[in-house]
Amino acid sequence: MSRVAIIGAFGIACAVAACDMSEMPQGVTGDAIAQIVAAERISRDCAGIGTFAGIDTQDYVMAASRLAAEQQRLSVNALRAPLFYQRVVVLEAAAKADLEGRGVDIDDTRALCAFGNSVAGTGDAIGRFLRKT
Repeated sequence: MSRVAIIGAFGIACAVAACDMSEMPQGVTGDAIAQIVAAERISRDCAGIGTFAGIDTQDYVMAASRLAAEQQRLSVNALRAPLFYQRVVVLEAAAKADLEGRGVDIDDTRALCAFGNSVAGTGDAIGRFLRKT
């Protein structure tokens, strides 16, 4: 395929043939993506917790991917491509798996928000993307 999907204002290009979005990246990159999505879910579902940056989801993804890339020495584009182009259900499944690995049921709002409150604004892998509002 020769189509190229572009988030024009940000210059992120992903040639469909070279950027297979059928699966999530594995390892540290996949973990960071799951954590970015988990933080967004917490901020959406929990009163008093917001994301650390951005006025909307796109701004947040740009800032969160930049932070993760800097802190973990990852490719910012390797983080952003799945965040912008992967199916939402796949991203949410990754976030759910990450949270379940910590003993948090993403479908239990009380438990999710208690976790979010405990990590917001800390150096935790998810908490670094959250702040108390």
